[in-house]
Amino acid sequence: VNSPYKNMNVVKVGALDDTTYFKTISSSSSYGPNDFYNPITGEVVKGAVSAVDIAAAGTVYTTKANETLGNVSGTSLAAPTVSSAAILMLSYSKEKNMDVSSRDARLVKSILLNSAKNWILGITALKYATPYL
Repeated sequence: VNSPYKNMNVVKVGALDDTTYFKTISSSSSYGPNDFYNPITGEVVKGAVSAVDIAAAGTVYTTKANETLGNVSGTSLAAPTVSSAAILMLSYSKEKNMDVSSRDARLVKSILLNSAKNWILGITALKYATPYL
């Protein structure tokens, strides 16, 4: 998480670890820089714990590079869960003929973060992305 983390409309995604039943952040997850960028003031706070906004399950059982089946883990596999939730919100808004302002990136991000469960390290996780909830 480098340059995009300074954009307030970007949702920065981390991956949850399947070996802890999705109760912790995966060691393969991106944490971003150890800075917190405040988009309102432009201030950067050094030494913050994480630049990640939200986390989701980051393990998928799939075909691996050697053509065998198995678990593949990482932030790249958690991001589709979060982006799918965002797309479902946008699709619902359009289907119900809601005002175009309901599809504003800032609103979508706010709904995602405020409807997620508070997690460790100040990170939030999608409520329905963890199997034990």
